[in-house]
Amino acid sequence: MPNGDFLEILRASIRDRDSQAIVRMFFEGNPPSLKSGLFREDEYWDFKAGCPSMRRENDLAWAEIAAVVLAFHNAGGGVIFFGIDDVRYSFCGTATPIDAKQFNSKIRRYVGDTFWVAFNREFLQAGGLYLGVAVVPPHGIALKRFQAASPLKEGKLYFDAGDLALRSGDETRIFRGEDAVRVLRDRKSPISNSRFLIDEPGYRISRPDYDEFVDRPRICDTVLSGLRDPRSYVTSLTGIGGAGKTALASWGVLEAYRLGMFDFIVSVSAKDRELSASGIEAIGPSLTSFESLLDEILDVTGFSEYKTSDEREKQARVREIIGGERCLLFVDNLETVDDTRILQFLETLPEPVKAITTSRRARVRHSVYPVDVGVFEANEAVKFLVAQAERRGKQFLFDLPKERKAEIVEACSFLPLVIEWFVGRVRNTGEVGTFEDALRGSSKTGEELLEFCFRRINDALSPAAKRVLKVLSIFEKPEPIDAIAGGAQLPVEIADDTLEELRESALVESAHEPKLRTLTYSILPLTKKFAYAELVKEVQEEVEIRKRLNRYFQATDIADPNQRQLVSETRAGRRDPGDELVKVAVSLRQAGKFDEAERYFQDAIRRDPKSWRAFRETAEFYRHPPNLNMGEALRFYEQAYTWAPKKGRDRGLILREYGILLRDSGLPDGLTRARDLLEDALKEFKGRDEAICRHALGDVYMRLSAHRRAVVVLEPLLEHPDPVTRQKTYPLLEQLYQRLGENVKVVELRDRIAKDEAAR
Repeated sequence: MPNGDFLEILRASIRDRDSQAIVRMFFEGNPPSLKSGLFREDEYWDFKAGCPSMRRENDLAWAEIAAVVLAFHNAGGGVIFFGIDDVRYSFCGTATPIDAKQFNSKIRRYVGDTFWVAFNREFLQAGGLYLGVAVVPPHGIALKRFQAASPLKEGKLYFDAGDLALRSGDETRIFRGEDAVRVLRDRKSPISNSRFLIDEPGYRISRPDYDEFVDRPRICDTVLSGLRDPRSYVTSLTGIGGAGKTALASWGVLEAYRLGMFDFIVSVSAKDRELSASGIEAIGPSLTSFESLLDEILDVTGFSEYKTSDEREKQARVREIIGGERCLLFVDNLETVDDTRILQFLETLPEPVKAITTSRRARVRHSVYPVDVGVFEANEAVKFLVAQAERRGKQFLFDLPKERKAEIVEACSFLPLVIEWFVGRVRNTGEVGTFEDALRGSSKTGEELLEFCFRRINDALSPAAKRVLKVLSIFEKPEPIDAIAGGAQLPVEIADDTLEELRESALVESAHEPKLRTLTYSILPLTKKFAYAELVKEVQEEVEIRKRLNRYFQATDIADPNQRQLVSETRAGRRDPGDELVKVAVSLRQAGKFDEAERYFQDAIRRDPKSWRAFRETAEFYRHPPNLNMGEALRFYEQAYTWAPKKGRDRGLILREYGILLRDSGLPDGLTRARDLLEDALKEFKGRDEAICRHALGDVYMRLSAHRRAVVVLEPLLEHPDPVTRQKTYPLLEQLYQRLGENVKVVELRDRIAKDEAAR
């Protein structure tokens, strides 16, 4: 049984991604054998006999690995050994030819791309077998949830987007819905949204632009001292761009929240350029006027009813509400504030209210606790370089000697954003020296060096990438690909390829937005800063981009006013995107606008890849002329069937129509699959729906020569109240009776037909 020292050393090795130290702790000999006391799985390690290949049929196996990875990540880190029989705990080896990049690419869909799993192959044997060692780092400021749903496992989802995984002993536990929220609350993990990292009664704390904070002890201590100082109202962080002012202030605010220093925390940002899903006017966490600051304070303190008051009364109410309260105001990017009333308000805060601000220059003059934010110290810069290398999967940087890392951060002038740029741009060991020499040769520091970095990025980009970056520089919060493509005037598929190129280059980040049910994209701070600077040089270009974005969000491309309103609200995130886009697509299909309809069907599926309604209507689109495509219709009906409701008419319709398609598909197993689907569909129907299903199922039975079963299915329709249904049934049953040699029934049926005709 491992003792406390063993576990402490293991945790430290996991944090340091030291796979060699971990291997030495667990194994001896070659081929390797587990050391005594380690013949079991535990909270920090897991054994798997083999590593699956990259083939698509192994998608479920990779999803299960992703669950173990996320569970370890959320529980403090861990290690997965591939090639150890988890029954006998002996080395069996795995031969899958895979590296760290491929490993992370297979799990990234489910766990996101904010952390990197180190994967090494150890004890390589003559036959190609090896021991795979995957080291999972511990989580940063918040526990992470799944970004996408797993494939079906025994007909059910193993996990869904938004679920939470945790390691408990030797088990991976999945928490869903309210259970996931409860676990997050119990563990004091922020329950975040796209706008705030923490959004709960009394607290709204902006989402930091980091996941794992690199400690800067000297400045961090100064920030906390400022927040505690009874003689100062405002802790003011000043320094050049790219030095990490916002990250340090965010850390200070989160520490204050964790330590319970304040009963209210209000976060606002004075960023001067932004665009949200509602159009050009911002609705994000921005400080655009004195009134917007007062409104945010009223919202957080629970007195939003005063937001409709005039400015003078509103200010008086705010001072009355926060006076005597332990309240902290976090104002980011104060240098862009032009409203002097905001500065006056911060300089005259009622006791014991405090503020923390970031700015390139000092703006608040009275009762200030100044914090000068310079560049990293050398050891801090190296830690930041390592953290960025791990996050970006640049193992070659992580493996460099300490001396080389020190040389690199010195060439970057110890500036956080330049180091981030450097890690994002270098692709291999050979480029390290090239970029390092370029940085040293620039003879520029501070703001000039940041400008130099962007120039090198910008010069290497394709025209499409430059257009996408300019659009992203306008947005304040992450937006879906549709908006980006609209602003850049690019087809969605080209915008998608371009975003993937930019994401691979570490210039753009993606995250799943539950409300929009799609991936959203944002530009990295360094790139955003200079991409917008480039954009404003061409005034007309910015005007044109903003016009295109306005047209997109206002849905002026939709002719019908009702549809336009619906699409506009969907694009703004105020309506369920999947269902509403399907309604628009169906309407366009009925109007004969097939190209537009197809695009909206595709958008609906991309927004909600589990929408049975979107898949069913798309399948119907391809089922009929002029868009007839039987292969596509079958493919989309298969997806509709996968996500169909558990019971009810909608389930019956999906099963019935999918069954009818399979019946006529010409596939080798088409008839048997159609039979199974139609039998299940029949259980969900009554009335006309039932009659159609019985006819289809009876026809399938006849083709399968199951004549008696066809009779059982069709005979109830003889009493159907609809004469058309009866007329369609008569010839089928007559044919069946004749094949079965039941001549009496043939005569009785003909008498029934004659009486029916006489009655009409």
